[in-house]
Amino acid sequence: MLLFITIGALCLLLTIVGDLVKLLQLSKLFRCISGSACSDELQQQLKEARVKVERVRQSSNATSHYTYTVKLMRAENELKAIQTKLRNESNMQNLKGASVELVVGYLLKGVLSLVLFIITLRNRYTPVFLFNENINFEPLEGLLSFPTGVHNAISVPFWALSCNSAFRLLFNAIKGK
Repeated sequence: MLLFITIGALCLLLTIVGDLVKLLQLSKLFRCISGSACSDELQQQLKEARVKVERVRQSSNATSHYTYTVKLMRAENELKAIQTKLRNESNMQNLKGASVELVVGYLLKGVLSLVLFIITLRNRYTPVFLFNENINFEPLEGLLSFPTGVHNAISVPFWALSCNSAFRLLFNAIKGK
C-alpha cells in the first residue's frame, strides 16, 4: 500500500512541479536578493534628472529661446537615458528570475523522475495491487503484471506509467490546454 501511495504522490508532484515553482515566485525572491543597490542609485539619478528638467522649464523666461531649447533637450535626453538604463536593468532582473525558475523547475523534475525511476527499478518484481480471482484481466493480464508474473496483479512499472499519464491528462484538462 505504501508503494501505491508513494508512486501516486511522486507522479502528482512530477506533473505539477512546473506550476508549483511558479507559485513559489522564486523570481521575485531572486529579484529582492540581487542588485537592489544599483536600482536605488538609478532611481536617485532619475529623480535628479526630473528635477533638472523641471528647473530648465521654470527658467524659460531668463534665457533666449535657443538656449532654453538646447538646455531642455539635454535634460530630457539625460532623463531618457536614465529611464532606458532602469528599464534595461528591470528586464535583466526579470530574465534572471525567469531563468532561475526554469532551472529550479527542471532540476526538481529531474530529481523526482530519478527517484521514480529508482523506485520502479528496485520494486519491478513487486505487485502494487492484487485482485481477487473474480476479476479477470484476461486480454491485458500479461501487460498489467509484466515483470512480476503474478496472476491478477498490477506491477510497479505499469502503475507508475498509468499514474503519470492520468495525472498529466487531468492536469491538462483542468488547465485548459
